[in-house]
Amino acid sequence: MCGYRTQQMCANLLERGVFDAPLKEGNAPRVGKTIASALKYCRELLSEGGICEQNLPSTYAVWKAGAERQCRAPSYEKYVYHHPSNGHSKSVLTVDYEATKTFKMASSSTLFFFYRGIIIVLFLLAMYAELRHIGKSILWVFMFPEAAHFQGQEVVEETEPGQQATTKIQSITDKHRNVIFGIAALRFIVVCVFIIVGVTFLMRDTDWVTLLLNCVALVFISEVASVLFKRVMDTQDQEDFLSTEPMYVQLMGWQWINHAPSLRDLGGFACLCLIVFLVTQVHLYEVGYPLSQAMECACLSSGSHCREARAFDHHFWDRYWTGDLPDALDTIEKLKGAAATGRPMRDIAAGASQMIPRRQETDQELQPPEKSPPPRALSERARERAARARQRGAQARERARARAEESKDKVKELAGRATAMGKGEWDDIRSKALAKKSRGREEESEEEELGESMKVDKEPREEEGDSDKPGAKHTRRRRDTQTPSGGPGGSIGDKSISWYLSEKRSFEAGGRVRRRRSKEVLLNKPAEKPEVNVNLLQRVSL
Repeated sequence: MCGYRTQQMCANLLERGVFDAPLKEGNAPRVGKTIASALKYCRELLSEGGICEQNLPSTYAVWKAGAERQCRAPSYEKYVYHHPSNGHSKSVLTVDYEATKTFKMASSSTLFFFYRGIIIVLFLLAMYAELRHIGKSILWVFMFPEAAHFQGQEVVEETEPGQQATTKIQSITDKHRNVIFGIAALRFIVVCVFIIVGVTFLMRDTDWVTLLLNCVALVFISEVASVLFKRVMDTQDQEDFLSTEPMYVQLMGWQWINHAPSLRDLGGFACLCLIVFLVTQVHLYEVGYPLSQAMECACLSSGSHCREARAFDHHFWDRYWTGDLPDALDTIEKLKGAAATGRPMRDIAAGASQMIPRRQETDQELQPPEKSPPPRALSERARERAARARQRGAQARERARARAEESKDKVKELAGRATAMGKGEWDDIRSKALAKKSRGREEESEEEELGESMKVDKEPREEEGDSDKPGAKHTRRRRDTQTPSGGPGGSIGDKSISWYLSEKRSFEAGGRVRRRRSKEVLLNKPAEKPEVNVNLLQRVSL
């Protein structure tokens, strides 16, 4: 329907019987049952900014504008349409276009055919005279005597008493001959091109006055050479040329034709008319008829050779309104019922259309439900599904909120435990862990300390034996300096462990411990002299 392009075509569609079936049967809700409703439906589709332009791509608007410009101005004619059911009549205006009427007249009018033929003959007569002049020039080039036969007598001036002196040319040189031949060849090429372009230009005209004016313009162009001679060339040169006596040469061809010039000219004119008739006939069948049919199809979507007119004829629209459209509406109802009952839509088979055949069935077709649920039931089911969805969403939010509260309580509990342990219990736990860690180191160094203690046991004995010897006081003094300052039962001497167990550490809720001082501070602490564990020495000596 959108291919008819404009709302002015709605009356033409009524004339062709496009809306006869829906108006008679009343099975198309959008078309309705009256002529006014059918015209309204058509105009809503094809109007400017209507349904077709809103839903089709932008190329549709481009094609529509180009077709309107090509079809030219519209013309209207009265038509009375009678309702196929109740017999009511309505007067409407059918549209036609200037381009379709003009091309139809140019391809079917006998009067215009002869008129255009006469105009073309007049143009070709002017070209025929030009070709005759060119032929005489070429004949003169080949047949005029050479200068070698007239020694110094090529040009002779003759003077008669009481008359103006005249010039007589008796021969020409080879250079002059070649120049004239080249000019004649160029003139022949220009005239042939001008004939082809002019005839093609006149054949395309379909207006009476325009055809005549174009012919006059072409003939004027062919007379440019004589106009230039009169307007541009010097006056003295014109007089010298006109005072030259005519030059005569022997004609070529059949002598009986040469002796009857009138018969020769009449035969040439007859041949010219025959050529024009053949050219116009060929143009009419090869260009005129196809162009008229194409214009009728493009502007009105009608004609015996128009594919759209043959494919979408009166019978097509009758089958569409009575068969295809009800099947489509029935299929839509089946799809609605399938969506309501949860059936897969691929099981719904649409009826066969005159444009799209029925698809091949591999499985047995499922029968649709006998009666589709009313719209009220559909809305209640939709509300139930929406309520269930909202309930599931609320439950999911409650579970997420409970998990978040549980995580917050756990974090608070761990933070409290860490704070409590940092005051008292956490020191005991750390000391146990450090004792367990240092126990392994003590066992490894026990053997070394045992060897050192044995050496220490030997020294008192030597002191008893050597007490009277000189230097004993120095040895005793050195031994006293090696005794630990704390003595037995003193504090632990590892200052790094004491710092680790001090209150300069901070604890987090997750149990992760971070030192306030960086690792570099610990590594750069000054080294201290190790102190000897007195209790361990006494236990080893025993």
